[in-house]
Amino acid sequence: MRTYERYWWWVKEKKQMALVLFMIVTLMLQLQMKGCVGCLETERTGLLQLKSYLKNGFEVEEESMMKSWSHDDPSSDCCHWERVKCSDATGGHVVHLSLKDLILASYALENQSLNLSLLHSFPRLQSLDLSFNKFSDLFDPINGHKSFQKLEKLRTLDLCPNNLNNSVFTFLSEARSLRTLHVCYNLLDGVFPPNGLENLVELEVLSLAGNTFNHVKSIQGAVLPSSLHVLDLAENQLSSSPKEICALMNLRELNLRSNALTNLPYCLANLSRLRTLDLSGNQMNGDLSSFVSGLPSALEYLSLLDNDFNGSFCFSSLANHTRLTVFKLSSKVGMIQAQAETSWLPPFQLKILKLKNFNLGSTIPSFLAHQHDLRLIHITYSQLKGPFPDWLVQNNTRLEAIILNNNLLTELRLPSRLVHGLQYLDISSNRIYDSIPEDIGIVFPHLKFMNFSSNHNRGTIPSSMGEMKRLELLDMSSNRLYGQLPKTFLRGCNSLAVLKLFNNQLQGKVFPRHANLTRLNSLILNGNRFDGSLGKGLLNSKGLRLLDISDNSFSGTLPYWIGKFSSLSFLYMRGNKLKGQVPHQLQNLPLWILDMSNNRFSGSIPGNFNVKYLRELRLHSNEFIGSVPSYLFKAEELFF
Repeated sequence: MRTYERYWWWVKEKKQMALVLFMIVTLMLQLQMKGCVGCLETERTGLLQLKSYLKNGFEVEEESMMKSWSHDDPSSDCCHWERVKCSDATGGHVVHLSLKDLILASYALENQSLNLSLLHSFPRLQSLDLSFNKFSDLFDPINGHKSFQKLEKLRTLDLCPNNLNNSVFTFLSEARSLRTLHVCYNLLDGVFPPNGLENLVELEVLSLAGNTFNHVKSIQGAVLPSSLHVLDLAENQLSSSPKEICALMNLRELNLRSNALTNLPYCLANLSRLRTLDLSGNQMNGDLSSFVSGLPSALEYLSLLDNDFNGSFCFSSLANHTRLTVFKLSSKVGMIQAQAETSWLPPFQLKILKLKNFNLGSTIPSFLAHQHDLRLIHITYSQLKGPFPDWLVQNNTRLEAIILNNNLLTELRLPSRLVHGLQYLDISSNRIYDSIPEDIGIVFPHLKFMNFSSNHNRGTIPSSMGEMKRLELLDMSSNRLYGQLPKTFLRGCNSLAVLKLFNNQLQGKVFPRHANLTRLNSLILNGNRFDGSLGKGLLNSKGLRLLDISDNSFSGTLPYWIGKFSSLSFLYMRGNKLKGQVPHQLQNLPLWILDMSNNRFSGSIPGNFNVKYLRELRLHSNEFIGSVPSYLFKAEELFF
């Protein structure tokens, strides 16, 4: 029995060792194959021929000219070359090829034809990116317009933007395996749909945006593939929508933005799978409520911005759209009157609401009280009255942006005992008289953008704003703010890049030593009561590009360290009490505009301003002596 057990154990050990040895050998072989086999030689040669053709026939950006595509190393695996992807990690057929943005923008030959036959070396090609070039034509000296028949596996083709005209469809009609086709921002024009698209029976995504299609076929003719899921016709010149769209029962997304449409066919309501509809920037008119209620009920995204709707609108006309998450509506010819609403419970939860040029009356739309998943609310130029709707913030914990500028709001209320993740707040151009709540920095510590300009605020800047560590832009200009800039603000807001406080009544020093606005690049303080000399705390803002301290009460001499702001391009100091000679360090700066007018500067005008960039130089109303240096008259771009 023991002999049998020993034999069984020995056999088992041998099998395990053999298995381990097999796995090691297999792994070594795979590593060898990966390093040596590489892509097919015919396809490697094809890529090198394509590079030679592009380099010799076009003015190509050298930095992007496929430097890894090289003859020098015969063992180089083309599957690892830039702009190329193969079917698997061990090499094989090229399946993705990007020739995006190769031709220089300055290259302006009228006829830049692409030889498609050079692509036939890649019979398994699935994705081809020819975007951002200036190809004006396609040709194939061997197969003619049937060239794409050689690429039987091609699924995605990107030709946006180029200079192609309608003749391209002669070639594209033979690319019958395509599922995604982008021909946006070319020179396509005339009748839509163009001939040839009906052959693309597997096509799911078609983008023809940014062309000049201007009318639709009035008789039976070319049709669109019924397989389409996405159709993008934005930025064309269509005055009526193609009736062929009504046959696209698989359509999920339809973009007709920025055309000249005045109405839509009623049959659009039959597109039960349509989820996204963008009709913004057209000339749609008529009964707005009836129009909206008649649209496909499964819509998730509906944009009607900048159309010609006027009259009234009832928000309850959205009640049929149970999946709606984005709704945008505005008129460019007048104001839309919001109808008084009876209480209704919306069946949807919006993420984005954008309304412009509305007459909402005294309150925000009542249905918003039932929304709890908003990410952006944008209501502007809509005569919205009363206090800031703090309940919107309270009810929507994932709200990221509130834009309520150019309304009639009178008070900024904040929810109590709440720390919110809001990042963008714009309540500019309202009528908020009271001071900003002292706890605004506690409630909104994550703000990146805050615009409180052009209100009637009479208060001070809250010290709690120093808690806004992520704040990048703050605009509190054109109010009646007074007092000094809080220490906590100058120390804490170290992400601030743009600070606009002009046209207020602020005072004090700019900036004390404790200021820590290290990322500041634009500081606009004109029209206040700041005084004294510029403080060294400003030196912590080393990347300053724009400094405007005009129309204040700054005095003393301009400090020599002003020359340490190596990026300073715009310097406005007019209307102060600055005196003395202009420090020679100012001459080293790359200034575009220098305004020192209406001060008390004296001595001679500096004889060596850097006029390479200088466009405006204003020195009048000072106490300079001597003549204007002759080199200033030789600066052709300079105005002074």
